[in-house]
Amino acid sequence: MRQNYYTVLGINPQASSDEVKRAYRKLAKASHPDVNPSPKAAENFVQITEAFEILSDPSKRAVYDYKLKRDRRPPVQMTGTAHRQKTEQQRAYEAWVRQARAEARRNAQMKYDDFKRSRVEKAELEIYHYLQYFIIGLVFLFALILMLLPFAAMLRVRWWLIVSAIPLAPVSLRLMKECRRGFKELNS
Repeated sequence: MRQNYYTVLGINPQASSDEVKRAYRKLAKASHPDVNPSPKAAENFVQITEAFEILSDPSKRAVYDYKLKRDRRPPVQMTGTAHRQKTEQQRAYEAWVRQARAEARRNAQMKYDDFKRSRVEKAELEIYHYLQYFIIGLVFLFALILMLLPFAAMLRVRWWLIVSAIPLAPVSLRLMKECRRGFKELNS
């Protein structure tokens, strides 16, 4: 264990989740490498973000608290099932820490303005992005139906339908072109 996460965030172990968030936001703002020119700012930011990732999730925090209590006790020789359970829990905890550290390093490389967007805002932007894909897809399908309308009219041999549907072809081609351009813009 590198450092006590409670000490890193400057909070006590009984702190509520709101206190954890407040402490994290305050420290992250001050130590983000984009804002703080100090050479150790990136490492401090990674430690702060790692601590927040573990302490903000109730299940991870419970495992971390258990680990803290266990580390304070004198070592006891474990055998059998207890040892396997300890190692499985320890492996899960170490995976969480690796994941939190990797996320913290990605956040440290971001511009501060991009970083400070909350997770909710990021999720909303992602939903909005998918909604744009959906709407463009619907418009593309509508244009495709307009394009196929003269052919469907030919099957019924209704000449008045064919004549009235032919002017829709350039409109549907223009809609399809705009949809392709919209997809390209969304992908970039």
